[in-house]
Amino acid sequence: MKYLLLIQLSSGTWNATIFDSLEEAKSQLHEIASDMKYPITIDWKGDECFLAKPTPSDWIKAQIIKAERAEYRLVKHTPGEEDEERRFFIRENAVSFVKENYDDASPAENSLGEWTKNSKNHSIYKLYAVVLEPEKGSSKVIQRFNAATSRNFIFGSIDEIETDDKKESVVIEKKPESFLKHTSKKFNLKGRKKIYAIIALIAIVAIGINVITTDWQLVADERKASSFYASEEIKSISNSLSLTRKGRAVFFASQPKLLGSTAFNKTCGKDGSSTFTSGCYYKDASNNEHIEIFNVGTSTINENGLTYNFAEYRKSVTLHETLHAVWERFDSNKQSSTCKDLKTLSNQISDLKQEVSFYDNSHLCTELFARVGSEYIPILSPNNNISSSANIPVKYSSLDSSGKTAVTNLVKIYDEYFDTTKYTWVINYWQSENQLKSFEKKVLNYINAVNQKEQSTRTLINQYYYWPTWARYYNALNAINEYNDMVKTLNSYVATYNKVISILDSEQTMSAGTYLDF
Repeated sequence: MKYLLLIQLSSGTWNATIFDSLEEAKSQLHEIASDMKYPITIDWKGDECFLAKPTPSDWIKAQIIKAERAEYRLVKHTPGEEDEERRFFIRENAVSFVKENYDDASPAENSLGEWTKNSKNHSIYKLYAVVLEPEKGSSKVIQRFNAATSRNFIFGSIDEIETDDKKESVVIEKKPESFLKHTSKKFNLKGRKKIYAIIALIAIVAIGINVITTDWQLVADERKASSFYASEEIKSISNSLSLTRKGRAVFFASQPKLLGSTAFNKTCGKDGSSTFTSGCYYKDASNNEHIEIFNVGTSTINENGLTYNFAEYRKSVTLHETLHAVWERFDSNKQSSTCKDLKTLSNQISDLKQEVSFYDNSHLCTELFARVGSEYIPILSPNNNISSSANIPVKYSSLDSSGKTAVTNLVKIYDEYFDTTKYTWVINYWQSENQLKSFEKKVLNYINAVNQKEQSTRTLINQYYYWPTWARYYNALNAINEYNDMVKTLNSYVATYNKVISILDSEQTMSAGTYLDF
């Protein structure tokens, strides 16, 4: 296993260093942090663990990702010739190779992560850190990063920032003058020209206000969404979720995909618990968002009194993961206030509290937000007649005043992204989930009944064995037949239950590792 220490500057530039252990990567990060003269944060939440702000407008972030296979690649580029690529497992070996084969060795060690010119000829060379496919023997590159040394990469950037600051000229503050007066004086505007100037100025101000009030997050999401090609099934699911314009932008900006078990397991995997997961939201090393849903299909199972609708389950999982993407767009103040309402609800809904009991504090609020939005808000809202259904285990009227206030506040937030009054399919989801839980209890109870029947049958057999009579023979024979019939029925129950679980459980084998799998 390899660990990549990724550094990102405010310019968006990425750089990576490969380590053989997590401890080595953390040690390197702490050494860098100890040398910093600027505000830093080292807080291991998810992958992000380091933040430095050399200036109010610049920042440096770091994260550590895990990969089964990673190595260095030294690329030599000569105009008119095919690129030459060499593989190295140790960075120092790549540096030594450059020193031995190229002139100007001194800057090579410091700037080997950038294109470096060789003065002997027209070649340039650069070192990359690459993540390879997990399969042994494969040379396919999944991700590629520049590979300058972390320390030089960071402190070189800070030196540049400091140099720029020193060049700034000092401005002597003067008493402010009316902008309109200043403009009129500068251009010597009088009479009609001055009126035209005022009209133009008002137009410019109006445009400026429009720019200020523009939802830039929505603009950014729609730009990303426009470049993503969604499958017809994904489009169908998005239509069923009654997304608003803002909700559709978030959903498609997160590149949603329906995947079979093999592809799904490569990224989502087990969540670390004994339960399966059928969806995940995560950001990759380039900070691109992904929503991946295990494709359980749209069929319905009707056997032995159990009805389970997979289409409604798939909608709920998709909505759940989309809400994680929505949560990521909230600022810290909105997350904090929303989290208080979510915790208020979890304290009043025992099932919800149990569902999130194994999540740590760093993931608790986003998980509550996703679960409440995909399972509870549509049926708790006082304006939604779904909440009156007898099939729903939680009712709005069962909450105290703080819970009702929390629901009101949350509905306003969710309505920005979804029309929750149209979530009638949530009833089918709850019915399916409740039926599955009830059927599980039915199977367990029947197992107890079969065990009791086995004991009573053994007693009758023993009675016949020690004192054989025709009456005792027939009693034992009838008990054996009844027991065998019960076993057949139990096997049928178990087969039905396993059929549902086998479709839901994607049988993940890979760890979620570096991903934000909530």
